[in-house]
Amino acid sequence: MEPGRGEELRRKAASALHYALLVGAALALLAAGARDSAAITAAALLAGWLVGSRAEYAVHRFVLHGPALAARVHARHHAAPAREQIDPLSYFGPIVVALLAWAALHALGGGAALAGGLTAGLCLQYSWFRAVHRRMHRPGHRLASGRLAHFHRGHHVDLRRNSRRHHAFWDRLFRTQRRTARTQG
Repeated sequence: MEPGRGEELRRKAASALHYALLVGAALALLAAGARDSAAITAAALLAGWLVGSRAEYAVHRFVLHGPALAARVHARHHAAPAREQIDPLSYFGPIVVALLAWAALHALGGGAALAGGLTAGLCLQYSWFRAVHRRMHRPGHRLASGRLAHFHRGHHVDLRRNSRRHHAFWDRLFRTQRRTARTQG
């Protein structure tokens, strides 16, 4: 096996496991919730997506660029953005968070529809984020040259800006958006 090939295979395996666990868990939670109440599950799914989006912004801004171990791990991404990181924190931390969220919501009496929908929204939002983020750093991929990638590169220029990385909603709301000629308007 050529040098680096083993590392590439490990990355692909870790990525496949990550998506299988998060998306699989989300689908199972949605199915269980829909048996209880499809309407509550659907509303909770949307709420979970929004909560996940906000949490991703906050974690990225305050934890991944903070003084902790997570910041040191995340700094490797900024040093080599096109190289996919294999670290337990970003791959499997969200799975643990999702399980804890489900358990807490269920214990508080949220029921299968509410707990399942919210947790599924968290899982699917993070999976979407990882898929888009990875492709934005892949040279030649159409997402690597679009408006999202331009917005995200602004974060690599100024770490205090564009913390949400894939859309400007939270950065506009909290006034952390790095404005450039291409992001005006």
